[in-house]
Amino acid sequence: PTPFASGVDRVTDSGLRLRTFAQALGGRDEASRERFWQELYEAEGPMWDDIPWASPLPHWPYERFHRLAVESGKLIPEVSLLAYDGTTIAGFTTTGRQQDRGYTWMTGVGRAYRGRGIALALKVEMLKRAKTAGLEAMLTTNDEPNKAMRGINAKLGYVMLPAHIELEKKL
Repeated sequence: PTPFASGVDRVTDSGLRLRTFAQALGGRDEASRERFWQELYEAEGPMWDDIPWASPLPHWPYERFHRLAVESGKLIPEVSLLAYDGTTIAGFTTTGRQQDRGYTWMTGVGRAYRGRGIALALKVEMLKRAKTAGLEAMLTTNDEPNKAMRGINAKLGYVMLPAHIELEKKL
């Protein structure tokens, strides 16, 4: 992440605050923690809707989001990050554990905040924290049409693994 530190500085110098999920959740009571997850889910919705999926994928229901992100125990709060503009979630990246590797579940930036380098800054900071957390590699998935995120991942040195091809037939 070192070559991209200036990009992180540009984002934080613009007034956005980068915080880990652990920091955002620290010291909260159960009701406040639940409000955090609700706010994250609400922020994720428009970001999810804008992802150029290979085939349309509606935003999952809150119950599924909560089960996968919170209840599964796989989310790494010290590596997952948020970009805040005041109290507004401008962007985030979620990282889960997969044995000795991390897996980026989603990186998204709110519509009003795009084009400012926030996704790159979040991923750079995440990679730094993942290394500190002892993860040996980071995995992520990109749908082919999502050229913007594929470009960020390539810039950060992600290497394409052998293809796993899924086929779909509409019924």
